[in-house]
Amino acid sequence: MTQPDAPQPKTAEELGAALTDKHKIFADLYLTNGLNPVAAAVACGYKGPKEGWRLRERPDVAAYISARLDEAGFSRGEILRRLEYLAASDMRDFLRVAPSERSYWIRADQSEEVREAAKRRGTTADALDNYDISSIVGSENVAMTEDGVLMVCIRKVDAEVSIDWRGAEQAQALGRVKKLKIGKDGAVEFELHDPSRNLELLGKAQKLFVDRTEHSGPNGEPLKLYANVRLDDV
Repeated sequence: MTQPDAPQPKTAEELGAALTDKHKIFADLYLTNGLNPVAAAVACGYKGPKEGWRLRERPDVAAYISARLDEAGFSRGEILRRLEYLAASDMRDFLRVAPSERSYWIRADQSEEVREAAKRRGTTADALDNYDISSIVGSENVAMTEDGVLMVCIRKVDAEVSIDWRGAEQAQALGRVKKLKIGKDGAVEFELHDPSRNLELLGKAQKLFVDRTEHSGPNGEPLKLYANVRLDDV
């Protein structure tokens, strides 16, 4: 006996035609705005952030969205993979911090090193001459201004931050860049996709978070429950 052919799943067009106009518009906006149900609901005129998630979970809306994504080559696994990729956004993939030594010249009598040395000798920093200061910090670190003021050179190690685009490319992180702007002077500004937002979407997709609505009575009092009992049931 021949087995009847299994029913073919409905196409996205058929599933969309079964939706109300407003639900269809919501689903289409959801698909074109980065899968943001709240923004799609607001654009449709719904009030309250929870409306978007409620609509997204409707079986008929969810079936239409899934069919549209499948037809575009975006399976559930692919969406989760992309969310996981964006949720891993990290500035450490782009920045390199290297120490850089900088030189500063200050008055000799303001140098802590010179002051400590003068104190050990039982005198003050401003009483030391060029020879004394050279013996403390080295002659290459001593200079005199035209006014006859002795100056000493101090060095400070700073952290120099630079953008490592090659490192980001090797880390396969360039796809996590949301915005990129290059100024006329060559200065680069960039912004990554918000990892916390994508973690939230990922958690909702994996059913890690459940939206709960709290109900209360008038003036915030607890709800009172009443039961109607028929006498013939007692």
